[in-house]
Amino acid sequence: YPFRLKHGYKEMMAGSTYAIMPSLYEPFGGATEPYLVGTPVIARATGGLVQQVVDVEKNYKDCTGFLYREATSPTLGEWSQLENAPTPHRRMTFPTYGAMVASLAVTLTRAGCLYQNQKQAYAQMLSNLFLQATQLSWEQTVAKYSELYEIARS
Repeated sequence: YPFRLKHGYKEMMAGSTYAIMPSLYEPFGGATEPYLVGTPVIARATGGLVQQVVDVEKNYKDCTGFLYREATSPTLGEWSQLENAPTPHRRMTFPTYGAMVASLAVTLTRAGCLYQNQKQAYAQMLSNLFLQATQLSWEQTVAKYSELYEIARS
């Protein structure tokens, strides 16, 4: 969070092995900043992160990080309560949130193993970051959403 650090944010991000984004929702742009300083992303598969993070399991050649998803889907009522829960402790009372945390833990282990035991795969990931960041744009996103809108409208 650059607004919370007066100095050293960019250096901290650039010195990280991974940036972790366990977002409940992420519209667009969150993964770009770590990419530009050479940091792969571990993210919950939600919102714009699905478009930004190329999962190592999905496409090894072009990967930029890891995506994870919980095994269970919340009901609309549970999702509303989960989003409005004031603290992580309160969120842990929801089964879906517990599933999110469990899935993140598994993914962190996988990411640590890749970093530690598969240096070539990690290096490949690093080499993909800047190109992925430069290929993302609001214009591209608007065009894709416009296509979906037209399909839904017809």
